[in-house]
Amino acid sequence: MAYSQLYNCPNVMLLYPHHGALPPDPMFTNYAIGAKHAEANLSIATLDVTGSAQRHVLDLTRSIDLCLTTNSLPAL
Repeated sequence: MAYSQLYNCPNVMLLYPHHGALPPDPMFTNYAIGAKHAEANLSIATLDVTGSAQRHVLDLTRSIDLCLTTNSLPAL
């Protein structure tokens, strides 16, 4: 959140490694920061760090696309 404010960046993502204690599919959740229609957004995602580098690139690209295109966000 500090980087969002410091660099005037409206979209921030926290990316965590996916692990066995989580549900089987990688997670992605998107929130409006402060208010339902806030301009700043926080995405929280997990990435399966096993497998090929090509798969990592595809999964990261998908997460970034979701982060930048999600319009219906629950307020934090």
